[in-house]
Amino acid sequence: MDTPIEKRRFGKSKLITVGLVVTIVFGLVYLVLAANSSVYALEKSTANIGEVTVGQFQEIIPASGTVEPLKSIMVNAIEGGRVEAVLAENGAMVK
Repeated sequence: MDTPIEKRRFGKSKLITVGLVVTIVFGLVYLVLAANSSVYALEKSTANIGEVTVGQFQEIIPASGTVEPLKSIMVNAIEGGRVEAVLAENGAMVK
């Protein structure tokens, strides 16, 4: 017994045609939107043109103000006293 084979709704040629049409439509939309992009017109007299040199870039912004801490902590010594003698220097070997 033979079984009937159903035909596909979309063959290769239809898929290729639809793909080309979609690509062309997207291409046209892109070209239309790119043609309407805005361009800033600049007067030549207002432009500052100079030679490019290699060097250190420094930008300084002068500002004045008052600096206040977010949190203040009081540090107190548990025992008071003074240093009478230094018995070892920094980095010295001790027993």
